[in-house]
Amino acid sequence: FKIQITNEPHPAEKKQEYIEKFTRKYGISESEAAYFVSADSLATDMYNKYDESIKILYRDGSIKDISTASDMFNIELLSKKVEKYYFAYLRD
Repeated sequence: FKIQITNEPHPAEKKQEYIEKFTRKYGISESEAAYFVSADSLATDMYNKYDESIKILYRDGSIKDISTASDMFNIELLSKKVEKYYFAYLRD
């Protein structure tokens, strides 16, 4: 399979084009050809301050939440949700 990952959703017509291409090339039905094409989105967020928090243990035994432990960590950046879109299809 070949996978293309982008920041924008892939057009629905693209999936249909590949299904029709595989239908002609392999002499199979559209429902069978659909197994060779997939398009969806993926989302990740590295840190969610409302879930379990990340704690830092200091040498003196004290524990602080990552958001208050250092100004090096920008919680807004860590908690930003990233969404990507993939298009996977059978490689010719």
